[in-house]
Amino acid sequence: MNKGIFQVGDGANFGYGGDTYPYTVIAVSKSGRTITLQADAYRYTNPEGVYTERQTFTFTRSKYGRQLVATLRKDGHYRIVGDDLSDPRIHPGRRAY
Repeated sequence: MNKGIFQVGDGANFGYGGDTYPYTVIAVSKSGRTITLQADAYRYTNPEGVYTERQTFTFTRSKYGRQLVATLRKDGHYRIVGDDLSDPRIHPGRRAY
């Protein structure tokens, strides 16, 4: 990842292992090394795909969603401030659940 990869309003996902949660970038520092994310609301939209790989969701901004701050680390990944686990990462570009 490089400086400037995130912009305010971009979708992103945050995940631990196989769990992924949708977020929106709400702030980016001037250096691009610190970002603030806010959790999005999501709704299941495909009743035929329950508990399968064909699940689909719709995502909407939520002004009440949990906020997270992440920084760019030496390994090139954004990780949540204060989180000492090596797995959770912020992935740019799309929302997923």
